[in-house]
Amino acid sequence: MCNRSAAARKDDVDQPASNAVDPTSRDRQPVAPTATAQARLERRLAELAATAHLSPRQTTILRLLVLGLTNKEIAASARCSEVTVEAHMTALLRRTRAEGRGMLVARFWLEQT
Repeated sequence: MCNRSAAARKDDVDQPASNAVDPTSRDRQPVAPTATAQARLERRLAELAATAHLSPRQTTILRLLVLGLTNKEIAASARCSEVTVEAHMTALLRRTRAEGRGMLVARFWLEQT
């Protein structure tokens, strides 16, 4: 068994190129969808907003969630507090009868209205 220090093991790992995106970085930026994906996203948002009777703000929160943002990132983007985002998430989950964020995103993309 090797007893090298964590610092020594870290030095053995190749460092990513300066322009590479570190998937574990907390400063990640969401990838902008293509025009086709953006059109599909907007169409699904309109469908779900109508069937689940979502407010414009809830629709905005859902858009950011579907793009993969965390509650903290959603709060920053929507210029509101994380507590407000959590309240919107609770309402979204209740209105869509989803059990969690993952199920909500899956239903968003998979279920047709």
